[in-house]
Amino acid sequence: MADEQDRGGTVLVVTRTKDRPVLLRRAMESVLGQTRGDWIHAIGNDGGDPVPVDLLAAELEGRYRGRLRVFHHPTPLGMQNASNVAIRATDSEYVTIHDDDDSWEPAFLEQAAGRLEQAGPGSLVQGVVTHTQWIFEEIDAHGRVVELYRREFPAPETIRLADVAGENRFPPIAFLYRRQAHEAIGYFNEEFSVLGDWDFNLRFLSRFEIAVVPEKLAKWHWRHQ
Repeated sequence: MADEQDRGGTVLVVTRTKDRPVLLRRAMESVLGQTRGDWIHAIGNDGGDPVPVDLLAAELEGRYRGRLRVFHHPTPLGMQNASNVAIRATDSEYVTIHDDDDSWEPAFLEQAAGRLEQAGPGSLVQGVVTHTQWIFEEIDAHGRVVELYRREFPAPETIRLADVAGENRFPPIAFLYRRQAHEAIGYFNEEFSVLGDWDFNLRFLSRFEIAVVPEKLAKWHWRHQ
């Protein structure tokens, strides 16, 4: 269980997981591989077996160097609730959602947070989206993740509220935002069991702007099963 008094980190990376250790390992490696290292990784185990998560945390403890927090929820809270628990129990300048089945290129945090630093905390630009690779895969009979094919999932040149109202134009893995946005729009809506990220994006765009980094730095993984 995380120590709620130990909150620090410039970038908070939130991972929501449940009973998928092969995917969680990939997500943890994705965070550990970032070229920018001033992050804290908060994993919300939402009703899953705590043993595999704790084993992975122990195995990678040396590489994390104190930057990992694990929250076990014996009773599932739901994706939005699990995100809010991690966000409220930590402190950071930026927040990003990195679900257990997705991954990043090594420069994601460096490029996305760097773009927000250029804009400054007083700017209307409070979020950043990068271009995405949409990867289709399956888990074979031996528990191995096998990539089938991939497509580009580029973000639009300009992200507008009217466009996102008709279609969610970017996945959570491609989005990083300033924590202070929560003061204006609140947290993830815990009444949503699905599409909570889309709801959050709409509320975000009703108050702020989102810049686009035109590089494929996020990987959005889908499994056919």
